[in-house]
Amino acid sequence: MTELKSHPFFRGLDWEKASKCQIKPPFIPKMSNDKDLKYFDKMFTEASLEETPSSNGQIKGKSVENSYGYTFHGFTYEPEYDSFEEN
Repeated sequence: MTELKSHPFFRGLDWEKASKCQIKPPFIPKMSNDKDLKYFDKMFTEASLEETPSSNGQIKGKSVENSYGYTFHGFTYEPEYDSFEEN
């Protein structure tokens, strides 16, 4: 996290205020509804959904596999730390 905080892009950012959501965002999009996609590139919004796994992890009857051919049966993710805390 120290390397990230020291990156020039974040120069001047008050990390304490950021961790408490006390910083006003520099841009607040004007949304017409909760499904408004006008700020997303059409490359993403018009992409085919043929390869999108369903909620049961299947793509056209096949298990989802990584590039090595291993399936991710029973995979879960639980973050080990708060994203703004030091490790």
